[in-house]
Amino acid sequence: MIISNKKSMKKNYSVISAIMLFVCISLSAQTVDPNIDFHKLEHDFGTIEETDGKVNYKFEFTNIGSKPVIVSNVHASCGCTTPEWTKQPVLPGTSGFVEVSYNPANRPGPFRKSITITSNAVNSPITLYIKGNVKGEEKSIMRNYRYKIGDLRLTSNHISLGNIANGETGSTTVDVMNSSNHNLALSFKNVPDYITIEAQPNTLKSQESGQIKVTFNAAQINDWDFILNRIELLLNNQQVPDNRISVSAVVVEDFSDLSDQELAEAPKVYYPEKTFDFGSINADDKPVSYNFIVKNNGKSDLIIRKVKASCGCTAVKPEKNILAPGESTQLKATFNPAGRSGSQRKSITIITNDPVNYKSILWVKGNVEK
Repeated sequence: MIISNKKSMKKNYSVISAIMLFVCISLSAQTVDPNIDFHKLEHDFGTIEETDGKVNYKFEFTNIGSKPVIVSNVHASCGCTTPEWTKQPVLPGTSGFVEVSYNPANRPGPFRKSITITSNAVNSPITLYIKGNVKGEEKSIMRNYRYKIGDLRLTSNHISLGNIANGETGSTTVDVMNSSNHNLALSFKNVPDYITIEAQPNTLKSQESGQIKVTFNAAQINDWDFILNRIELLLNNQQVPDNRISVSAVVVEDFSDLSDQELAEAPKVYYPEKTFDFGSINADDKPVSYNFIVKNNGKSDLIIRKVKASCGCTAVKPEKNILAPGESTQLKATFNPAGRSGSQRKSITIITNDPVNYKSILWVKGNVEK
């Protein structure tokens, strides 16, 4: 009986030992590989200034495995982040880092960027995040007011009113600022009757901003298409260098209210030829001329409102400005080669009351040899 009990105890001890050995092997298998444990996976920079330069944050981690951790690569989601990291192996139980730098320059607004860490750890890859909001740089006076007349700065020295229907008025403004340490009174010279221009306020205090308001009255001008005026701006009633501002508008006829019947009965301008090619001539040759034909193929009178030639070409407005249906007239264009060389291409713009083709372009082209 005693021998039997000893055999039984020996057998039970062998079983327990085998179980303990299996548990130890299992635990060892679970912890033998390197394992990264980051203290945090996301960092919020909060609100940062665009002009304050780069911001940095160091993500720290611990190797909770039983073999060294080797970080092989750190990849950011965009070039605005510059990662650095622990290059040497991180032994079990010790710590390493991944440091991220974010450059907010020219990147106003909220951001959230990812950083992917690749290593030999069992939980590779791991993704970290940085986020925040970039407060945009306040625009400087130089950037806001790009143009300068004396001590006055302007957002533009060209005031364009765009299209204005004949008989109507149009208005617009341009922002200005007094960049001096004294008051500036603004006034204007060489202003045509159909333009009203005023500063609001008339006198700007030091560093004060205001506006120049321009009103264009197309009813007071007997002209069409693009109209450009150069107006002098006086500061404290004095002229300063480069003190001219330009004011432009395009006077057009409003055909929007015409009915289908009126459109069907409207005039229709027609040009048998729209281009005159004078070939090749010498610079000392006499001017060359060509008579363009303008014809009314519509059902009511065609009115030739304006003829304008580009530089280097002259065009004489035809004697007959009103053409009855079926009637035609000639428009003489002359090109003077004196002082010119090479390829030439000059335009002649014709404005009529044709609602479909109220603006036409004719061309004079050729080559001038020296």
